[in-house]
Amino acid sequence: MSKTPELLTASQRAAQLRINAELSSTSRETRPVSSKKSNYEDIAKRSLMGTPPPLNAMGAMTPMDVVDGSISNLAVTDIDRYEFDPRTEINPLYDEIKASIRANGILNHISVTRRPGQLRYMVYGGGNTRLRIAKELYEEGDQRFARLTVIVKVWKGDAPTIAAHLAENEQRGEISFWEKAQGVLSFKEHFEKESGKALSTTELNRELRQASGLNFGMSMLQNFHFAVEYLTPIGRWLQTRDVNLLLKPQISQWLKLADKFGQQAVAETALQTILHKYAAVMSQQSVTADQSAQQVLEVSPLLDEVNAAIAEALGVAPEKLLAMAQALEANPRLEVETLRLIEATPTVPVDPKPLITQAPTQPPLGRMLASVPAPKSKPDSSGGAFLPASPSVSQNVVLSGEGERFDPQPIFTVLGEFQNLIDMSDVLFKSNQPHHLFGFYLDFPAQGIGYVDGVELEPELIIYRRALWKILVSLTGQLDRRFTQLIPHEADGFTITWRRLWEQGEEQFQAGAQELLGEVFDSLSLQSVSLVLQHEQLGPLVTRLLTDMERVRTRYPERQLDGFMPLFMPDVTEEIS
Repeated sequence: MSKTPELLTASQRAAQLRINAELSSTSRETRPVSSKKSNYEDIAKRSLMGTPPPLNAMGAMTPMDVVDGSISNLAVTDIDRYEFDPRTEINPLYDEIKASIRANGILNHISVTRRPGQLRYMVYGGGNTRLRIAKELYEEGDQRFARLTVIVKVWKGDAPTIAAHLAENEQRGEISFWEKAQGVLSFKEHFEKESGKALSTTELNRELRQASGLNFGMSMLQNFHFAVEYLTPIGRWLQTRDVNLLLKPQISQWLKLADKFGQQAVAETALQTILHKYAAVMSQQSVTADQSAQQVLEVSPLLDEVNAAIAEALGVAPEKLLAMAQALEANPRLEVETLRLIEATPTVPVDPKPLITQAPTQPPLGRMLASVPAPKSKPDSSGGAFLPASPSVSQNVVLSGEGERFDPQPIFTVLGEFQNLIDMSDVLFKSNQPHHLFGFYLDFPAQGIGYVDGVELEPELIIYRRALWKILVSLTGQLDRRFTQLIPHEADGFTITWRRLWEQGEEQFQAGAQELLGEVFDSLSLQSVSLVLQHEQLGPLVTRLLTDMERVRTRYPERQLDGFMPLFMPDVTEEIS
């Protein structure tokens, strides 16, 4: 027979629970406790004295915290234009963009961010034009734009935000040379302020690449800096090609010449006076001209005026100024008295280079060379210059016999023909060192593999230039440390980067190669050889070069180094005797 459960009132149940709790406590006190368990209990008690951990990943967040990349819906009036947006000019397609947004809405969501502790948002990484149009349409009564769906980005600082704007506008092709120049210098200023670290040009290029994937290159960054420092009055009308090919090369040479004469301040004042005059004319024309027509700055007459003004300041004939400046550029050690003796260089019309016929499967080298200036000579280690051989020189010259003077002319002939296809004038150096077997060596491209004398090359040409550089470096023998020891530190004012980086060690050498070639270089890859050999015109030239080099190797065994010593190896003490 089952026992009927005992029925208790609420007060009786409460009293019973108290009795049970007291009995349980007494039991725990009389039972022995291990030291380990006591230790765990102490830790648990101490942890309960502090802030309990969040129950989920969002538990510790405050209402002002942001999840990077989250979607939000904001009032259009709560979003501002980013104050350091590099884009300062109105988008020339503004009316077309507005018509599209009026018809279809904003299809590409605007990204926004906000500084810590601030309530208002600002545009992040492009979108200022879309925000301005949305505000205009809202003010016109279109309630679709009262609120916008946006992507919220976590605030990381002004420098990363500027980089994001630069990248967005560069990707869309909607930013001028001047806006890029100001944006890059603004990034540099804010990065240095936020990090407390000054940036060199190389470091600036690296930080921009890391922040946004932008890789303007060393030469272009230098041109940006020059434009902001010297060309500000006409900045908004500057074109990339004019700055790269005309304005920076000539004006910088004239200012160096003026500095040599002790008249740089006078020259800079004359330059700014002329630039302000041209800016006033361009501004007046912009008021009366058709807004759809792009204004073009006439660079040639501007440079003529600058040339005349600086020549007057230096007390020399205007027609001599350019020749004097070029002489000083080639040899910075020239004195003023020597420079005054230089005569004007007569202008000789240059026949255009014939276009190169390409095989259907190859990039059109001839078309790309149309934008590359005529090759310039570069001083060599012996005070001479590497000059491309004349096409009239025989291609089948037989080298002189053993005991006669070393004659590398057949090799230089082939290198000259390479030059007619791909400009290598900035990296080839002639050498009279007896252990430089073929009479030349190569340096790293000072401005990066994609630039020659400040001119940016097209991507297809860069691929061949990099591959040819690797092949020639490997063939010279300069991957042997004993060869590199004989490369000079400087050639008539040009620092030899290959020698400088080698002396800094393998890590710095590879970092420099990465910066200047776009990739680490330690050996010749089959891919580079295959690329060049398969080319309709470059391939046969490489074959001829190898043939002529083998003849030199056979005829002049005394010029060769015995064995091979890598550029970088520990505890090397052997030197060339």
